[in-house]
Amino acid sequence: MQKHRTTILMAVLLSLVGFYVLQSQQTLMPVSAGMERKEPLDGENEIRKLSIKPGRGGIGYAVEVDYRFRGVPGQGRLHVYTLENSNSSTPKKTRRPTVVAKQGVNKAEVNLRRDNNNNIAHSTRVVRVELFDYLAKRVVASKDIEHSIEWPRLAYAMTAERDKNKDMDTLYKEAVAEIDYGSKDSISNARVKLETILSKDTQFVAAYPEMARYHMKTNWGPEGLRQAEQALNSGLAIDPGHANSHVLIGYVYTHQGRYKEAEDAFTKASQIGTDNLWLWANWGELLLKQGQVAKSIAMYSKGIEGERPYNTYDRARKMAYMHLIDMYRLNNDIETVDELHLKRISEYGNEACFPYYYAEFRQRHFDDADITLKYARKALDASCRYETKARKVIGTAYYSKWIAAATPDEGKSYLTQARLFFPEGPELIYWLAQAEITTPVIKGLVNDGISIDVADNNGLTALAYAVKEDDFEALKRLIDMGGNPNATIGKEKLPLLAVAVLSQNKETVRYLVASGADVNAQVYGGASLLDLAEGMGFNDIAEVLKSAGGTRI
Repeated sequence: MQKHRTTILMAVLLSLVGFYVLQSQQTLMPVSAGMERKEPLDGENEIRKLSIKPGRGGIGYAVEVDYRFRGVPGQGRLHVYTLENSNSSTPKKTRRPTVVAKQGVNKAEVNLRRDNNNNIAHSTRVVRVELFDYLAKRVVASKDIEHSIEWPRLAYAMTAERDKNKDMDTLYKEAVAEIDYGSKDSISNARVKLETILSKDTQFVAAYPEMARYHMKTNWGPEGLRQAEQALNSGLAIDPGHANSHVLIGYVYTHQGRYKEAEDAFTKASQIGTDNLWLWANWGELLLKQGQVAKSIAMYSKGIEGERPYNTYDRARKMAYMHLIDMYRLNNDIETVDELHLKRISEYGNEACFPYYYAEFRQRHFDDADITLKYARKALDASCRYETKARKVIGTAYYSKWIAAATPDEGKSYLTQARLFFPEGPELIYWLAQAEITTPVIKGLVNDGISIDVADNNGLTALAYAVKEDDFEALKRLIDMGGNPNATIGKEKLPLLAVAVLSQNKETVRYLVASGADVNAQVYGGASLLDLAEGMGFNDIAEVLKSAGGTRI
């Protein structure tokens, strides 16, 4: 009897628990019997301020939200989205970071997360926070803040199932991004997407330039260029006024050596009108190939006008910056190069290595170690792929601060930092010799006891590095500062002049000989340098050696 009674009581208890669970699911915030629901506050719902900060644990980003929620406690949520621009609509069918909104004036922090439906590499430039009232079933406040994020591509398998419900514009956009990414599987995915588009609609003209890009990416050379030209002509037959097809076929003509046709294609695209920045990047390349540097600069400059596009044309804009920086540097217009570096960094704050490029440039041309340190450290903190070089720049900056230190203690501190990032040795001396502005550090190191001809574990000196890299200016600086042109290098103890002979650098051979290098030094079992040059078929080098008194053994 007792057992039967216990069973009945358990059944009743389970029924009550089930009823409670059922009732609790009917509202977002369960309200127990006897509890009074708080009433909404007076005034307005507001998102007052947004600010972006590093995410938890220093990973990614988070948005800090100052807000006021007047609604019933438990019924508000803060939803966070990352969007392409401020005109983008808020996606409804996506997982998004969400936190409960407390009643009253409060602060919340939410980590940012990519759209879970978007595996392709893409950029977002706006973070949107919406305050949603579940009782009212609507967004009661919203605010945007501009913040650019470069979301990397996530690996995924291409399947027909994945794309079957996507519209043509989405497939096209994804194909473009996959080709931009450039990996073997991403380009393969792009081909499937483009074939899906064109199997449904052969009149989708924008797909033809992407098919052309596919051919060039997978089969670069005369055949791939010919296939690209065929794809582009197919699209132009449908729409002769498709500007982007003219932009790309001009690029194809450029690399086929058909410069007049390329010029005509770019002119046609310009007349039609397009926001495609590849027009100016490709046109600049065409002019540069023809040696028209000033006109090339003018075209590349058009590629960096206005605001950053935050789309596939970012690649063209970056290319324009790269070529402009190189051309102005070769023209020795250092101030313009400095401006271009800073402008590029301000536009592409998420590019880890742009600060490194600027730091190295500053170190070669400006006596300002602090600015160099600022940008080199920024690159290092951002995990730039040139970490080793960034550390060398940082080390060199500290060596520069060492020789300029106001007190011995200050100098000692800087020297400790310098050695940590770039230990003393021939590689350091060669690095310093690459620019006139850093050569005083070599004098400081020599005065501190290091030999300018110090060798590394492979027997290479700073002069050997300069000869090996065909760095004639560094070679001259090192010899002017006391470097020994007759030093033997490497485990084989080769004369430095032999390395210059093997490098076939006539100017370096001539300069070493003029600086006192022994033209009859022996190599490889007693052979002379002239034997070496003639035996290798380096007739021009052999003539230089003969004119300096070189003989055969």
